[in-house]
Amino acid sequence: MKRTKRTNLSKPKPVPQLPLVEYNIVHSIGDRFRLKIPLLQQDEFYSSNLEKLILSSPIITDYRFNLDASSLVVSYSNENTNKQDFLNYLDHIIRKATLSEPITNNLISQQENNMALPILALVTSVVAAPFELPLVVVGGIIVAAAGPLWQRVSNNRENPINFDSVDALWLSSQLLLGNPVAAALALNLSQVGENFRQTNIKQIENQLNFPEDPKLTETELLGQIQPITQRSIIPILVLAGITGIVTNDFSRASAWLPLNFGLSLRGITPLAVVSALEKAEQYGVYIPDGKTLEKLAQVDALVVSNDSAQEQGKNLAYIEGSYLVLGQDGSKIELKDQDDLQNIEESITLSQQTISTIYQSIGIATSLNLSAVFLGVFLGVDPIITVLINAGAAIAGELNSFKLHSQNLPL
Repeated sequence: MKRTKRTNLSKPKPVPQLPLVEYNIVHSIGDRFRLKIPLLQQDEFYSSNLEKLILSSPIITDYRFNLDASSLVVSYSNENTNKQDFLNYLDHIIRKATLSEPITNNLISQQENNMALPILALVTSVVAAPFELPLVVVGGIIVAAAGPLWQRVSNNRENPINFDSVDALWLSSQLLLGNPVAAALALNLSQVGENFRQTNIKQIENQLNFPEDPKLTETELLGQIQPITQRSIIPILVLAGITGIVTNDFSRASAWLPLNFGLSLRGITPLAVVSALEKAEQYGVYIPDGKTLEKLAQVDALVVSNDSAQEQGKNLAYIEGSYLVLGQDGSKIELKDQDDLQNIEESITLSQQTISTIYQSIGIATSLNLSAVFLGVFLGVDPIITVLINAGAAIAGELNSFKLHSQNLPL
């Protein structure tokens, strides 16, 4: 393949070299290998990380640890993978486990702590009627459980009219309307969704060979959608006001408030992006962030040089040294094997599938969100039902994005 030198390319983000790990293959029979890895006995974090990588592997079919003997037995599917390719892959994850950091006990403890008050609020609101608990007591516990929401509202002084403030308005309206169960249930489901997002995003990010980057999951799509959703807030408030005046039913009026056209974008897009970046690594293609993933999805074809890309004037990419260069803006993606065109093409397909999945997830979440608002405003359905639908909308969209993580893709 002809390669043309280009000097005005932006500097790529560094990908750290994987540390060397001492190990040896004791014996092998067919598609089964026994290895001795001293680090298994010496470092419990390492053994935990390695097991997670093995469990997420699409080609390792069986494994067994003997930590006392520093031994690992693995079997793999040899239908699409030859022995040498598997050994290279195995070497990669054995070394990669040194970089991964498990979800720490601190994070788990934090999640348990941030569920304590919402659970107490829900239990209290459920037993309030039979035990004749004063609404002020139940409401006080719910207000305390909503502490993170009040904090987000108070911290956003530059833009006080946002979806956090609308959520706070809805929560307050449910307490005033005497619907503490709906308010407490919403807090619980919201926190469950947040814990799901943070746990899974952190786990996948820890498996990536990239330095920690707060902008890892940022995309152009998010940048385009967020202003649109922000501009929808005032019309939603106006519709709520009109509904309250016309129907004199403030329960129906408040049902407009959970309408959020950017529902769960903070979970839908990041889950899809980090899942795709992890899958691309399996192809030996190191996509540095979400914005580069989007650009890769727009690539029409691979060409032999930058000159070809400029002549054809399309969204093309070409290989230069150990990098895949995107003709749109010169973005670079590091390659493990620049001669493996099939894996490069697979990564392009993966990026296109990821963007398609994000749109699909947004559609699922938005349609469910709209249906909940319709039921609450026009049919007067109990707020508990609409809370369940709205929470389900967010979770359904995020699970659809997360399916990229568990999907087995050919290596």
